[in-house]
Amino acid sequence: MPNVAKKMVMDGRMNLENLFRRRLIIDMQTLQRLCKGRSKRSLFRDLSSLGYFSSYSHAGKFYTLTNIPNFDEYGLWHYKVVSFSKNGTLKSTIRFLVEDSMVGFTHRELTMLLRVRVQNTLNDLTENSAISRERLGNVFLYISADKKEGTLQIAQRRKQIDGTYQIRPLDLHSTIEVYLSCYVVKTGIQGKFPINYKQKDFR
Repeated sequence: MPNVAKKMVMDGRMNLENLFRRRLIIDMQTLQRLCKGRSKRSLFRDLSSLGYFSSYSHAGKFYTLTNIPNFDEYGLWHYKVVSFSKNGTLKSTIRFLVEDSMVGFTHRELTMLLRVRVQNTLNDLTENSAISRERLGNVFLYISADKKEGTLQIAQRRKQIDGTYQIRPLDLHSTIEVYLSCYVVKTGIQGKFPINYKQKDFR
């Protein structure tokens, strides 16, 4: 590749990286506008070279570079109302969380943790035997597709219900964020939140 062409490629990647450093997350339409009409193909080529994640919320509309997120213990990163996962898509993320959990997850717990609607994805995963589910009281517990692991998860969940198995509670700030996010999932209303929790324009 001629030196001039190499420089153009390097400049393009550097400009892209600088944009993400300033904004942290960007959607493709905004990227094309900020990068003066560059094609999706060329932007994805540079994103692949830099390394990127697409959001599991908002139908994968938003992107961030792999060295930007500060993932939590579940492998999740929430920026404003947009969510990313180390495991990629919502389907892959739910499967990982369920398989990795000692006590499985209920629908409500996954909704609160992931801050998106999960029912359709759970139905798809169970119908395809990627995960399993077991009725426990008046709720379904989503557990590993492996019968042995699933049985252990159910046993640990029963201990949790009996009060002999404890999960570390969320701190106050995290609890508030989770409830606000669930409110958005349920109602779609965001305008009545305190200023720190309002969705801002990502462009």
